[in-house]
Amino acid sequence: MHSDDPAEGYSIAIAEPSDAYLVSRISREVASSIGFSDYEAGMVGIAVAEIATNVVRYAMPGVANIKTIYGNKGIEIVIEDDGPGIENLDAAMIDGYSTHDEPSIGKGLGSAKRSVQEFIVDKTDQQGTTITLRHYLPAEAHMFDFSAVSYPAEGEYFNGDSYFFKSYRYDHALVAVIDGAGHGEKAHQSAAYASHIISEKYLSSLDKIMQSIDRGIRKAGYERPVEAALIRITPDLIEYCGVGNVDISAFSEAGISFPLQNGSLGLLPPKEFIVRQHPRPSQFTLVIHSDGVSISEKIRFDPNSTASGVARDIYQSFSHGSDDSTVLVLRA
Repeated sequence: MHSDDPAEGYSIAIAEPSDAYLVSRISREVASSIGFSDYEAGMVGIAVAEIATNVVRYAMPGVANIKTIYGNKGIEIVIEDDGPGIENLDAAMIDGYSTHDEPSIGKGLGSAKRSVQEFIVDKTDQQGTTITLRHYLPAEAHMFDFSAVSYPAEGEYFNGDSYFFKSYRYDHALVAVIDGAGHGEKAHQSAAYASHIISEKYLSSLDKIMQSIDRGIRKAGYERPVEAALIRITPDLIEYCGVGNVDISAFSEAGISFPLQNGSLGLLPPKEFIVRQHPRPSQFTLVIHSDGVSISEKIRFDPNSTASGVARDIYQSFSHGSDDSTVLVLRA
């Protein structure tokens, strides 16, 4: 049974093989109805079909709940079953893994995870499995103007800095600048690893991302710690968490400031990673830079200039060649 309003949701029982295809078809239709391209809607349908087919094979009965979210800017599908759970979730996420004789529609759970922006295993145990899939329309082109300039120190091939930007959930963004200690290949390895952790865990809270970077660098045995600044933009807030000498400046009528914590990730982290919040101004410019950029005077720029222009001008005016240098600019 289902409602006529996608925002109110569709609830579909999975009690026979044909129900898996029904769930996939309705998911595609809902995705198309809110503006996804045929390709994107098809990817949603493939992901849903993979999960629903697993219910048919191993765990009937089940149910799929489909609805639009974020004011019709995204789709959410929650599939629940009463089966025995997935015994080895890590193995199940590997392409081609199956305990069933028949081939899957694609390549299993790993394929389903890559087909949507959010893939969350809410639970899997002897009482059953619940998986949530979410996919979002891209942010409007004018919502975020982002640019970064980053170069290694003079005479170095490897850049010990890295940066990260991701726009997600239509009107959210996460940005980061990471500075590996020193410069050269070892600093590059640590900074690149930190960026990888951020890309994998961008939906987590900022303090948990910092904790994951700190633990991961130690566990992997990287020789250089990193310093980092993370900023999340939501419709209502600017959240930030920063450790070390990565500097954050904001330009808006609200007069926002960003105090950072002492320490480094992978060597001397603070006892607690503090996440601070500011109400989001209607318009603002964020400038984040590594310590290879030393801003010695108040930054002035044309309010109509692009993020690319601001980043380039700051880099050319204030970077020095003795260290890796990164400037990231986000305007909204």
